[in-house]
Amino acid sequence: MTYRLRAVVAALAVAICVLALAACGGGNKSSSSSGSGGNSATSLIDDTFSGKHSVKSGNVTVQLDLNLQGGGSSGLSGPITLKLGGPFASQGGKQLPKFAFDLTVGAGGQTFNAGLATDAKAAVVKFQGTNYSIPANVYSQFKQGFDQAQAKAPKSSGGTSLKQLGVDPLKLIQNPKVVGDEDVAGTTTTHVTAPVNVDGIISAVDTLLGKAGSLGVPQTQGVPKKLTDAQKQQLRQAIKSASIDVWTGKDDHTFRKLQIKASVAPGGTGANSVKAADFTLSVQLAEVNQTQTITLPTSTKPITDLTSQLGGLGGALGGLGGSSSGSGSGSSGGSSGSGAGATKNLQKYESCIQKAGTDLTKAQKCASLLTG
Repeated sequence: MTYRLRAVVAALAVAICVLALAACGGGNKSSSSSGSGGNSATSLIDDTFSGKHSVKSGNVTVQLDLNLQGGGSSGLSGPITLKLGGPFASQGGKQLPKFAFDLTVGAGGQTFNAGLATDAKAAVVKFQGTNYSIPANVYSQFKQGFDQAQAKAPKSSGGTSLKQLGVDPLKLIQNPKVVGDEDVAGTTTTHVTAPVNVDGIISAVDTLLGKAGSLGVPQTQGVPKKLTDAQKQQLRQAIKSASIDVWTGKDDHTFRKLQIKASVAPGGTGANSVKAADFTLSVQLAEVNQTQTITLPTSTKPITDLTSQLGGLGGALGGLGGSSSGSGSGSSGGSSGSGAGATKNLQKYESCIQKAGTDLTKAQKCASLLTG
């Protein structure tokens, strides 16, 4: 996969973030009609993503199942699973919500576990089963960054709809059909299915990229502002098939579940390339607008214990090993210098990965820069 395609993948990730925000909405109406009337497939899709439905709390699950077929003996074949989820609760307005999210990644018979939780006063990181407290000053900086990002988001009495973002949800699909009523996490929903309109998706991604930086979506610095003509053509050629399924509340037309299935063939021919890939992405909301109890673990270790274990990767945590007024002060001496060195190492690593391109042998050698 070329560097340009990796940029496209990052762009798609940002688009998914924006789409998820639009799906959840944020207005003060719990049910509504899109104005088109009835329960046809098109009106259900239009109403579900209208931004008129308030989701202030719940339990979200995002899962990505990816099956790669390598172009040679590079070991790039096999299933990869990523699952992220947990409870969340809005604190009103554009304040940082409470949440407790766990991440599990499985690949090659190995499993990686991490997590992040906040009660809007403090935060805890979980890594491979151990909890680490984030210093108060670092958490304050994180919260301030979130508040600044949210201040850039569109101001509306209702939720942020796809149409407000310049995207017509009905142009992302073709000939939607109602499958029937189905249960999703204890709620009766109406299931709608449709093939993906590839050109519509590409156009939507292009539109969202141009607005991502002003919508409160974090970490958009390395994401392109738009797709080039070459990237659009690559996507058209790579996507062999794709479908979207939406489950919306039967009574309130509030988003409950989204599933995207696709088969792609990047067209790589080298030994280290990806020949083809099948993936399924699902997003599910449960316990919508029900009370969520989110408490932080009381038994934690200082974050410096984690950053010292990660070595050069500690820089990726934004200098969490730096000085703080909380735990881990005993090991804070000199950490500022080591944190700066780690950040430089990470920058060198990122540059090396970009130069390596599709050559995995060169990319693997870049790892030494993290601790160099």
